[in-house]
Amino acid sequence: MKKTSLCLIIVTILFLAGCQSDTLPDTYIERSDYQYKQCSGTAYSQLQQGDGFVYLYHNCFIYYLEEGIDVITPLCNRADCLHDKEQDAEKRKACNAYVDFFEYESMAHDAVTIAKCGGYIYCMNPAAFLGTQQTLCRYALDGTSKEAVYTWNSEESAVLEWIIHRDVLYYTEKRYFQKDNEVIVENMVKSLALTGSNRKPQTIYQADENLNVLSLCDLRAYGNYLYFLIISQWKGDGDTIREEERYDILYDKTFVYDIQKDEVKEVQIPGLPVSAQILGVQFWQDKIIIDPYDQEKDGNALMPVYIAELDGSNPTVLFQNVAQAGYFLSDGEYLYAFDDWMPNMDDWLSNPGVYTVYDKEFNVVDTFRAPFMPDGKVERLPVGETDNMYFIYEDEEDGTWGVVRWDKENIGSYQGEPFSLTEIVYR
Repeated sequence: MKKTSLCLIIVTILFLAGCQSDTLPDTYIERSDYQYKQCSGTAYSQLQQGDGFVYLYHNCFIYYLEEGIDVITPLCNRADCLHDKEQDAEKRKACNAYVDFFEYESMAHDAVTIAKCGGYIYCMNPAAFLGTQQTLCRYALDGTSKEAVYTWNSEESAVLEWIIHRDVLYYTEKRYFQKDNEVIVENMVKSLALTGSNRKPQTIYQADENLNVLSLCDLRAYGNYLYFLIISQWKGDGDTIREEERYDILYDKTFVYDIQKDEVKEVQIPGLPVSAQILGVQFWQDKIIIDPYDQEKDGNALMPVYIAELDGSNPTVLFQNVAQAGYFLSDGEYLYAFDDWMPNMDDWLSNPGVYTVYDKEFNVVDTFRAPFMPDGKVERLPVGETDNMYFIYEDEEDGTWGVVRWDKENIGSYQGEPFSLTEIVYR
């Protein structure tokens, strides 16, 4: 098994090396591409999979487990290290699995993201506030080392969201500076190559200075394309906005960046009403799925869902009537439509929702509900890889934590019932 895995890694490295001067394919490449399968649509990705291993972040440490052995271990191979059991602060920071949040270790850990690319796990401390020193670090998959890759000027800017795709960091940045006694705020999407010695950020997109930007977010990547969402509105003169002008003021759009052509354009569906917006995309069979949301309708209102080329061209109707508050997930083998709309937040938080599973010919294979987690909560779970899904949980009452695993061999037999989870507790 180890020899087979090693051969696969060597083949992949040779393939990628041979493609450096050519265009990489518009498909999903294992070990180098953004892991869209680990996103649930409601949380930061703190778990990555690959080559029979699972990597995860929890409370300032990177851990791993080998599938089939199911033991969670800090990602550090030092025999003299106590890892997360170490009480001495300096020795704790010296652990190869430790994520150094500097003096801000008490910050919200649910805002931390990790990403796997090549032979590393990458992690960055989130911007707790302007002035937080943010550093992208990487951790060797064999636990032998960790190193800082790039540090931002914390007095001027904050990195808000980021992903890694094909050895390039893509991130959204909010920058502050003074001009004529006025504080100017810039909102940008940038890239930073992680190979070579010349690490200089490049600006991909900068929001218009006349926009009040609430969020520049939802970074995703597939093939030779990057996607992002802007939630904003045009700055007004302070007068009351008339109802008929509301959608002229709003500027909520999804953009696609062609990495090879260095071009940004809006993802659009011809004929949509002005009240309908495209708030992100999902990937399926080397295409994108687009499910517009009409602000004039309730979350359970039925809307068409579209499928298009990766650059947003040639959109066609995929499904005619889908509840617009739901969303789609994919593991490459199956497409999952998730519907969990509820009229109020309390009901929504306890609603396991209904997943409808489609095969590659868009036939319904199964339906199921999300199970309750070991801590009694309902989570909006990602779908993970083709064979299984892992998800981190923590019991707030007794402090125990670990991961749960969903083995997918029973897809086709759930018939509306919840799937079962295997609990792996960290010892």
